[in-house]
Amino acid sequence: MRNMLQVCGLTKTYNGRPAVDNVDLAIQRGETVVLMGPSGCGKSTLLRCLNRLTEPDCGEIWFEGQAVHRMAGAELLAYRRRVGFVFQHFNLIQRLSVVDNVALGLVIAGEERESALAKAEAALARVGLGPTVYRRRPVELSGGQRQRVGIARALAGEPDLMLWDEPTASLDPMLVEEVLEVMEDLARTARAGMLIVTHEMSFAVKAADRLLFMDQGKLVEEGRPEEVLASPRSAVGQRYRKLWQKRYSLAGHNQGWRRILGAGAEKGGRSPVAL
Repeated sequence: MRNMLQVCGLTKTYNGRPAVDNVDLAIQRGETVVLMGPSGCGKSTLLRCLNRLTEPDCGEIWFEGQAVHRMAGAELLAYRRRVGFVFQHFNLIQRLSVVDNVALGLVIAGEERESALAKAEAALARVGLGPTVYRRRPVELSGGQRQRVGIARALAGEPDLMLWDEPTASLDPMLVEEVLEVMEDLARTARAGMLIVTHEMSFAVKAADRLLFMDQGKLVEEGRPEEVLASPRSAVGQRYRKLWQKRYSLAGHNQGWRRILGAGAEKGGRSPVAL
């Protein structure tokens, strides 16, 4: 199967220091890929380079056989309309209603307002938000609801690729679960390819087809989540494994680690990993 997104040698530096260092990456249509790594390792910069919100210094980005790294003007805007981006801090327009925030990108792209509003309402329904919130302003919503609006905005244009930049990082811990449930449902049902930056390891194991570890600007390890976490080869992978085991041990859930790995294995029809 041909990769929908192919990245070759992507590099971005700041003041001579590489934030993204010669990264190669491929994503197929319908595939859910989770990207993890310590803060400051280049994950968000990589995502922003992929739709050229941040311009890479060098490297190639290919999408459906088209050279994204060479695009400009209308061609680049057309590509961005095929890529949904979920921001960490929502980036909603405070003076607009919920439904107008979701519909805005479609209207700007030239869609009739009635059609754009219908698509916005359908996208909001997909993330569990009904008519009672359509006319509210973002300030009237909880953090979890605002992030779901941000997800609906990314979904409204029916993108082929979705990029998620730590969508739960700025949420109160009590609200994280409601957003993770939406993300897990989309990972199961959406046809779009997804690249998700997150620190939520349980989500990665349950929802991802592949897990990537990034460290100091480089992709240092990848594979099926339950396999990578069971026997990590990279230093950062080993730190994540120890952190997760300690978390479950302190919580008194002796079987928790096995249950989560088992859930990931069942997603792909594989046997649970024995630790």
